[in-house]
Amino acid sequence: MNLALGFWDVMLVLVVTFQAMAVAYLSSPKWKGLALSLPLPFTTIVLSLGDPVDASNVLSMATLLVYVSCVWFLYDKMKLTIVISIALGVLMYVLLGSVLVGLVPKTDDVFWMAIVGVFGLGVFLLRVLPRPSKPPYRTPLPLWQKLPTVFLVVGILVTIKNHLGGFASLFPLLGTVGAYEVRNDLWILVRTVPVLMCSLTVLIVVAHLAQGTWGLHGGLMMGWLAFLPIVLWVQLRVRKV
Repeated sequence: MNLALGFWDVMLVLVVTFQAMAVAYLSSPKWKGLALSLPLPFTTIVLSLGDPVDASNVLSMATLLVYVSCVWFLYDKMKLTIVISIALGVLMYVLLGSVLVGLVPKTDDVFWMAIVGVFGLGVFLLRVLPRPSKPPYRTPLPLWQKLPTVFLVVGILVTIKNHLGGFASLFPLLGTVGAYEVRNDLWILVRTVPVLMCSLTVLIVVAHLAQGTWGLHGGLMMGWLAFLPIVLWVQLRVRKV
């Protein structure tokens, strides 16, 4: 395993720390959902890997859905503690991503099939999943108690990211901290994934099309320009998360 920290690994620590704090200290479910939906870790991880955007990046959204569903089921239905539920969910993500990364072809045909499937599933889930119903909640824990967890999770990803390939791009960095912060209403976290399926697919498509001409950095930048209006409209106007 590669334990060396590169520039983008350091940036990942800073990005996830900042975003995790936003999730922790915002009380409104709407604003928590928006903070969880911004793919800043995704962008940083893709740049850290340096690989072109392909089908594995798309299918990592489905793997993330498995993670949040696992945490919700274990905590809400099986009545396990939230820490154990998160740990088992992360383990499920790692195992699933490790298997799929060696099976998913890097062809354009598979990429477009994945885009259609993930986007369609996201639209369906947004229509059928219930909205968060619990009152607003803001964490009472001080910042210094959260940072060690953030650093630990980022350190795990930096260690295994090359093993996961494109599936590392949506490793639940924020999902681990976020699941703990929204444990009183995990639908906030669950419904964030369909929002990503509908909006992040746009970013990925634009990046995929543009990276041949503008490179990975330029492709991701153009993807963000297409992504931001969509996620802001979904979160702030439609307000279904």
